[in-house]
Amino acid sequence: MKHDFIPHIDPTPTLEKKECRFFAYLLMLFLKFGAVFFALIVWYLYGLYYGISSFLVFYLVIGIIRSKLLHASIPKLQQEYHYTDHAIATWYVKRVVVCE
Repeated sequence: MKHDFIPHIDPTPTLEKKECRFFAYLLMLFLKFGAVFFALIVWYLYGLYYGISSFLVFYLVIGIIRSKLLHASIPKLQQEYHYTDHAIATWYVKRVVVCE
């Protein structure tokens, strides 16, 4: 069979500058805990029902943002693999923000 091979997979890049690592870390925190953070703020300001509702909405919105970041930064042949939030943030900072 001609198609029984694994294509070359580029490893997740490493960031050398401290500013780039910090930006990738902030982006990772936003992707992981952004929905919870916004929901807690809404819950504190408006009540439990609105907090739960906003959590569901922000969870969907951050999922869409995560998908857009993945497709904008990770090479086309590797987009079908699972990536953590940290890997997506690192790829994004390295390829789109261009931290060298």
